[in-house]
Amino acid sequence: MKSLQVYSSTGSKTGTASLPKEFDIKPNLNLLSQALHIYEDRSHKGTSRTKTRSEVNRTRAKIYKQKGTGGARHGDKKAPIFVGGGTAHGPKGIKRILEISKKLKKRALAMVLNLKVEDGKTIFADKLGTIKNTKEAGQFLGKVAKELNLNDNTKVLVALSEKNKAAYRFFRNIKNLKNSSWRNLNAYSVYTSGFIVIDKDAIGEKLEVKNSQTEKLETKINTTKKTVKKVSEKKTVKLKTMAVKKGTKKK
Repeated sequence: MKSLQVYSSTGSKTGTASLPKEFDIKPNLNLLSQALHIYEDRSHKGTSRTKTRSEVNRTRAKIYKQKGTGGARHGDKKAPIFVGGGTAHGPKGIKRILEISKKLKKRALAMVLNLKVEDGKTIFADKLGTIKNTKEAGQFLGKVAKELNLNDNTKVLVALSEKNKAAYRFFRNIKNLKNSSWRNLNAYSVYTSGFIVIDKDAIGEKLEVKNSQTEKLETKINTTKKTVKKVSEKKTVKLKTMAVKKGTKKK
């Protein structure tokens, strides 16, 4: 994966770093479009509904007699063709809830981040916890935007770690900027943002979680190996005793 530039909280370059290997996934546009569609659909309630002709509060009297007028036959003014009548085939107020699995969510997020990295629209920020007010946060983003030639209307997403979550209140008042914790980051928020600033400490947290998971797997493997070894030893002892008994019987 392409390495990213690391910026300090003052806006100066300090080095390079890269995302973990688990984010290096080939893009699958079908999966990505499906995930984005579901996120967009879940972002609104979808409870709008219209009244049918049976629910509109109007008179039920027939407009005019059935025959002899020379015009089309009609009943009351609740019909959808009249102004103030009911709506035909309108929304019912029942929303179909779309879902996506956790595994596909992670894959979609990894794909979008990979695409943003390849386009050069992602950086790492180091020591964001040292920022103490909105002015310092604005200066940091201003220096980064000036160096990378970002427009004033560019939508920036800052993904903060749990360690530096106190900096959230210093970034939230800046124009065209959206905050999110690294833990709650999703594919839709990344895709709709023009530029991504990732807290470097968040990647450290991700690696720590990965290491703890590998340790658990290693302990499980070691325990299974020990149990298998004990079972095999018991079987060999039984076979030896059986062989000894057979030898004594023959004598």
